[in-house]
Amino acid sequence: MKKILIRGPNWIGDSVISIPVIKAVRQNYPKSYIGLVLRAGPAELLQALPYADKIYLEDRDDKVITGEKFDLGIILPNSFSSAFRFWRWGVKERVGYPSEHRGIFLTKKVPAANKPRSAHLAEEYFQILRTAGMKIIETKQEFFIPRQNIRKAEEILKKGNFTKINKITGICPGAAYGPAKIWPKERFLNIINRLVKEKDSNIIVFAGPKEQETVNFLLQNTKYRVSIIICPADDIMTSAALMKECGLFITNDTGPMHIAAALGVPTIAIFGSTNPVWTAPLGEKTKVIYKHLDCSPCYSRVCKKNKMSYECLTKIAEEDVFTEIEKLKIF
Repeated sequence: MKKILIRGPNWIGDSVISIPVIKAVRQNYPKSYIGLVLRAGPAELLQALPYADKIYLEDRDDKVITGEKFDLGIILPNSFSSAFRFWRWGVKERVGYPSEHRGIFLTKKVPAANKPRSAHLAEEYFQILRTAGMKIIETKQEFFIPRQNIRKAEEILKKGNFTKINKITGICPGAAYGPAKIWPKERFLNIINRLVKEKDSNIIVFAGPKEQETVNFLLQNTKYRVSIIICPADDIMTSAALMKECGLFITNDTGPMHIAAALGVPTIAIFGSTNPVWTAPLGEKTKVIYKHLDCSPCYSRVCKKNKMSYECLTKIAEEDVFTEIEKLKIF
């Protein structure tokens, strides 16, 4: 194969999970030209990835991709449009799952599991490569940060007088998916106060542009404002560089959770409506807190059972988090 095109995922977490998959393609075809098709957000996230020769933007580079005449297409998302576009671009061999009635556009179809979401998403991706005839050499998670973002993070830490890596805890209290993934902000507040008081930890709060209300709540109510800094809400790569400097990361099930785990940061992940069997953070230093109720996992954005209670989340106590902190032996 001379030219290979990979359609990457659309979400931050899924994109991080796909990095070892892209690396595996490079390991199987070390001399081939490998292109990576992404949307704008994942393209920014994977800009420093060393395993692809070029990143194409899905909605911008249609004519360019068609002119490249790719021999093999690896389609990671299960959307109808991703398979259709690979067919329209003239990719000769197209491999993916035949979901969403898109099998007509695939030349090789990956056998579906007997039970959906019964294996980790990474394994689902690797199965696409096996169907394409590739070998899986390694599965270790990685993440790559441009040097300019590392410098920005260093300046932020210096300005906040944060110098001891094992004394910095990252807190990620939001989730773009919806409230069914968000542990109560009051409990994150209590965790922050206890970490500063009992563990002498500094805190970095990680939140996106739509989560500033939660950030303001934490800042207004914490007892230790001097020990907290806030990551740039609109700069995911500098945020990733700040994550790398943390000795511990406590998070909801969200994209930054996967970045922290891929960077090797000890990570405690709180799961609500989603299934850790399918999307748990990967790595030796990760802990998942999950209450498997009769109604979970439901994968809903908003609780359909009781929009006020969110039992899958509220049944997770602060002590559950501190128990996992002690198991990790961070402090």
